[in-house]
Amino acid sequence: MTSPLACVADALRYAALPTFAAMAFVTTASGGGPAEALCGPSGLNGMAVMYGLMSAFHAGPWLKLIANLRAGAPHTREGETI
Repeated sequence: MTSPLACVADALRYAALPTFAAMAFVTTASGGGPAEALCGPSGLNGMAVMYGLMSAFHAGPWLKLIANLRAGAPHTREGETI
């Protein structure tokens, strides 16, 4: 049986990618703010790129989950047996 703290930790590792992807989208859609006056109108400002990179760096748990689902393996944490 898994503890509630383990369930929270499991959910948090899957929450990073969609959160950062949404932040990149919102930052790109909002236009960039005061820095746009200096750098010219561009959809991709520094913060949107940073959020995009952060979402890419946090894609590991999602990629592992997708690979396990394609291989037919059950969704378990490391060291846990069913």
